Amino acid sequence: MQKKERKNDKLLPCRSFVYFLSSNDPLGDTHCHVNLTRDVGETLVLRPNVTEYLYPRVQNPAAIELQNFRSEVRLVCPGGEELTARGLPLGLGTAYLRCSGNDTFALAGQQLPVRFEEIGCTRASMPLARFRRVNCPPGMRCIQTGYQLNVFNFLPIMDVVYDPEAKTPIWSHAKIVATVHSQQTNSGMFTYRPGPVLQNDTFDLMDVYSAENQRRVLMSMDPRIISVNDIITNNELDTDYLVESPLISSHDLYYGTQQRSTYLQENLVPVWKSVHDGNWNYVASIVRKLASDLSTDLDVWSGVIVTPHQQPTPSAFGLPVQRDIYLGHDSRNRPVVPVPRLLFKYVYDRRGHRGLVFVVVNEPHRYSDRVLGPGYVVCRRQAVCENLYPDFVKPQMGYTYCCTIEDFMDTARSLALPVHPGTASIGGFSNDIVRRS
Repeated sequence: MQKKERKNDKLLPCRSFVYFLSSNDPLGDTHCHVNLTRDVGETLVLRPNVTEYLYPRVQNPAAIELQNFRSEVRLVCPGGEELTARGLPLGLGTAYLRCSGNDTFALAGQQLPVRFEEIGCTRASMPLARFRRVNCPPGMRCIQTGYQLNVFNFLPIMDVVYDPEAKTPIWSHAKIVATVHSQQTNSGMFTYRPGPVLQNDTFDLMDVYSAENQRRVLMSMDPRIISVNDIITNNELDTDYLVESPLISSHDLYYGTQQRSTYLQENLVPVWKSVHDGNWNYVASIVRKLASDLSTDLDVWSGVIVTPHQQPTPSAFGLPVQRDIYLGHDSRNRPVVPVPRLLFKYVYDRRGHRGLVFVVVNEPHRYSDRVLGPGYVVCRRQAVCENLYPDFVKPQMGYTYCCTIEDFMDTARSLALPVHPGTASIGGFSNDIVRRS
């Protein structure tokens, strides 16, 4: 595999040639320590022989240790950018580095060894968002974010299954690594950009989240469906309103170069602020803590369950009543951007063949006796979650329950999620998992 990948790189222009960089100096410490959260900038830090990010061991989740002349790490500057040393371009986009001792690396064209933090890229690159047609469900558009390393290799980060008619994602998928709690802190400010589905669409997704649009939509709702007085005071939005919420957030990914891929409009769904700030964020924290506590990487599919579109039903006055909230209309005046009734995180540990599903009810203003009614409970609830997390049972924070992957299987199939028969449940929740203060 190693020889094949290096051969492929040689087919690229000169700046993408692969170099082996090492030192023949036998003196000094025989190890190099790299603090990944502090010393890594715009470069992609990859395993040497496969197209995957290099992550630290759980015993030292913020750093990697390389032995002199033995361990390699591959650095890449994507998008045609060049590697730099102390700010000077090196004329190459990919390099295999070997430790030369004393936490330094010998680098082509440099008289003296350089430290890892002195290696960078000529410019920052944004991840690509491309269509993925293999195994895409009928009627959906599948998107994959990541970096194009060369003409042969793409480094994937996040997958999204998107409904172009309703203009909503069904689910997004990413791997949450065991060392996620030592992730890089991204200092950049990023805005949500349209991906391949929305970039050529005249519909502006971000406009539907404006206060003016939300007031108009909510005022048109039947009061038997939602109590507008709980949301609008003196014609202004109160403390609770709908916010754009990413299904996979930047907090779920380790490297800053990965975190940027979550700023995709096709990754956004409308969530009530009280639910977003409440149990939806709480569940995301629990899942990240699970990865750390179990010392294993977790595959996470984060998605929505939207009520199938139905024709409005007549009210007592003979006027149509729209029972679900849609934040916009497309060019043919069809309702789009539905507010999901349910949010979920479908968590799977491939190594241990075990998993768990969290379901959050995104309806904090509906009557509390309805959150456990038909259409809200999609699998058998596990009492352990509600016992461990008292806030789960509060509708105003997003009533939350969990269930086994086996019990969620019918719903998983309906959402074109991968199914894992015979999956054991992730048990042994510790009482200190992201407890609220």
